[in-house]
Order: sequence, then structure tokens, then C-alpha cells
Amino acid sequence: MSDESPERIRHKIPPGLKIPGAFKRLLVFCGPYIQAGGGEMEPNEFCCHGIKENMSPVICEFVPPFVEQIISMKKLVYVADKCGLPLAPGTKCGSYTVPPPLPSLGA
Repeated sequence: MSDESPERIRHKIPPGLKIPGAFKRLLVFCGPYIQAGGGEMEPNEFCCHGIKENMSPVICEFVPPFVEQIISMKKLVYVADKCGLPLAPGTKCGSYTVPPPLPSLGA
């Protein structure tokens, strides 16, 4: 697990930069799991609660480009899936497009 608390992540945001509310809430709940850079990590229950309260496909339609410098859309989609809210293949979340599922080995 990342040692970066939501408070430490917030300090990386340039002063005066206005982050839309839903993304700000997602950072509070899931900062270490969705921040840009690093690899994917399994989210904890607190993060999944935040995802279920704040995530929707609509949020993905309105991602200001500067938000992607702070939040990885690929990780956000991964975390949403792990929390039981998968986005449909082909959905665009910022600059990231949800890929089709991998073929199963038995097919």
C-alpha cells in the first residue's frame, strides 16, 4: 500500500487549481489507489465506499485535462471495477478508453 495519505496527495495539487468536487472526493477516499504514477493496487473498503458514492460513467465524460496529471483514469477504472462498479468496454474516461475484457482461457 502507498504511504501517501490523501493529505499528502492534496499538497501536490498546485495552489489555486480548482478540482471538480467529485474528483476531489475521490482523491480523499482513494488517493493512493488512483493517483497518477506507480502501479495498480487493490482498493480498501474505505476507497470502495467512496467509489460507490461518487463514481459514475458521467464523471468520465467531464474530466478536465489537468485532473489527469493528478488522477490516473486507468487506475480509476481499475478501482471502480474492483469495487463492483465496472465501466462498460469502450467507455471513455478522460483520455483513457475502457478495453474489452480479456478472452477466457476456456473459449
